[in-house]
Amino acid sequence: MEAQSVHDSKFNFFTEDEPKVVEKTKGKSKVRGRRTLADISNIPQGFTGLKGHKSGPSSDALSFRKHIDQLQKENAELMKRLAEKNKVIELSGTEMQKLRVTLEKVKEQNLQLAQSNNQMLEEVRSHKERQKALNHELGCKNGLIVAKNLELEGKDIARMCQADDIGVGLQQ
Repeated sequence: MEAQSVHDSKFNFFTEDEPKVVEKTKGKSKVRGRRTLADISNIPQGFTGLKGHKSGPSSDALSFRKHIDQLQKENAELMKRLAEKNKVIELSGTEMQKLRVTLEKVKEQNLQLAQSNNQMLEEVRSHKERQKALNHELGCKNGLIVAKNLELEGKDIARMCQADDIGVGLQQ
């Protein structure tokens, strides 16, 4: 078998079909084929390089040119997709920055609302305490008024009794 060599300038490596390796084991030499790497290039399966085919050198050049054109089309498509991806990443980055700014504003607003809420709650607590004090004061005043009324009623009853006693004494 003839060894074929294909050079891929993009990845800069060579592959050979069935290279022969000579190994020596205990004085005896042994020839065995080495495994080849898997084909990861963009070279079509039927393409064997610039080596002459039965159809002639112009066919190889044409095939090679078609392959180059195909690779250039693929490269252009990949570059287009890469540009789109970069645009999306850039837009996402600016969108993320806008969201961060908005988040900071919302945090600041939330802090202000929390402070206002605490202030209002403190005012409500102080008003409740003031209301309790006023209710107590009102209760005390009502108690005094009731006591005064009872005292006045007691005096009125005592006067009436005295008036009755005086009136009874005069009638006798």
